[in-house]
Amino acid sequence: MAYFELISGSSNHKNLYVELKNKMIAAEKEAIDVHNRRRLIQKELKLAQRDKSEAKKYDDKRIEFSNAQKQEYLWKIFYNKEKRKEQTIDIELAKTIALEAAENVSEIEKKLAKEKQEYHKMRLEETKVEKNLQAAQDTLDQLQPASIQLNEKVNRGEIQIERTKNEVKLAEKNVKR
Repeated sequence: MAYFELISGSSNHKNLYVELKNKMIAAEKEAIDVHNRRRLIQKELKLAQRDKSEAKKYDDKRIEFSNAQKQEYLWKIFYNKEKRKEQTIDIELAKTIALEAAENVSEIEKKLAKEKQEYHKMRLEETKVEKNLQAAQDTLDQLQPASIQLNEKVNRGEIQIERTKNEVKLAEKNVKR
């Protein structure tokens, strides 16, 4: 086979072929990585847009709630002057509760932000583990044909040993006769 390669000149191009093949494999891996990064970025963008939308809805509801409180307050002052002091106390209590609720919401938002960061870290780790798993699978796939060939050689060797043993036994029988 070496003479055939020498005569045909294919050995001159073998190094170039191997180099180009390695470049092709590297380019394919890079394309997969780029695709995965794009998908991750798109997911993060969707999450960010959803978060922004939820925050805007929350702000709108909070403003709407605040405006409703103001309207209620004005109506009570105009129509119920005699109950103004009682209502003022009630409004102050409502403001305090609203501030506490806003503080609670702020704390919850901070916790949510931390959980989202942890989630993104876990997703990145998961992606790395998947890449490592794929690399291990690729290595296993590359080694499997060699293992099969070795098993076949061992089986052929065992069969040849059995034949030789049988031939030796026959030869011994023939010698004894």
